[in-house]
Amino acid sequence: MRTEEIKIYNFEELSVEAQEKAIEDTRNSEGYLDYEWYDFLYEDFHEKLEEIGVSCKTFYWDLYHNNFYLDSPNIDDIKKFIKKAGAEKILILKNLEVEKGEYWDEIEDGLYSAGIVSEEYRTDVYDSGIDELDEILTEKLQEILNGFLNSLKESFDYLNSDEAVKEHLIINEYEFEEDGGRY
Repeated sequence: MRTEEIKIYNFEELSVEAQEKAIEDTRNSEGYLDYEWYDFLYEDFHEKLEEIGVSCKTFYWDLYHNNFYLDSPNIDDIKKFIKKAGAEKILILKNLEVEKGEYWDEIEDGLYSAGIVSEEYRTDVYDSGIDELDEILTEKLQEILNGFLNSLKESFDYLNSDEAVKEHLIINEYEFEEDGGRY
């Protein structure tokens, strides 16, 4: 029988080179970030959508290609959505008239019942306004989506930073061999 004795180190006891190896090995390991690291961001995003009267079944993102997709987005509260987008100011200040279309009745009723527009704004509607309103609402939703995608990227980048990996190793009290390999 043979008995070997090896020294085991915590992260802070390693040399600088061994710490760098431990950080790099951990960052590239299958288990690191193999959990729902974005859960709190997901909840914040749903709250932001709720604040503007929008919902969706779920969403997908591709951080490498800078893409973001909503699955079955729906405007649940058109009055809230228009107000949060700042579009009611344009409707009032510019006397924006909108072509009656598929969603106009719901928009019109929401604006009227909220006191944002008067009865006279509900009467004559033309082609000129629908594009401007659509652009404003689309920009607001795009702003929220881009903000969420940026939050995801920032969190992902931070979690892969040397600082975050080092913190992960220390907090979880991992042990290492002298060269920085995990024990």
